[in-house]
Amino acid sequence: MLQKRLRERSLRVGYKTELKIVPMKTKTDEFEVLVHDDPQHPDNVHRFKVQIPLAWDDSQESWVMTEEAHRIIDKTVAEHDYHHGVSSAAA
Repeated sequence: MLQKRLRERSLRVGYKTELKIVPMKTKTDEFEVLVHDDPQHPDNVHRFKVQIPLAWDDSQESWVMTEEAHRIIDKTVAEHDYHHGVSSAAA
């Protein structure tokens, strides 16, 4: 479950600067991770669907992947990567 993330937004009022805490817009979406099965057959891929957190970026006016989303994707690749399995078995 996503934790509510807060960010500070600075509002300039005259000569004073006041801080306002604004909850960040977040959502969870499905993402498909592609993992190559065998280096000798690069067209052979497995598809793994994962849920990743996204955050709204006001400056880009779009949803962007969070750091946690990148960790989830990297972990999925590491768990299912052909090379990962070979190195684990050899160790």
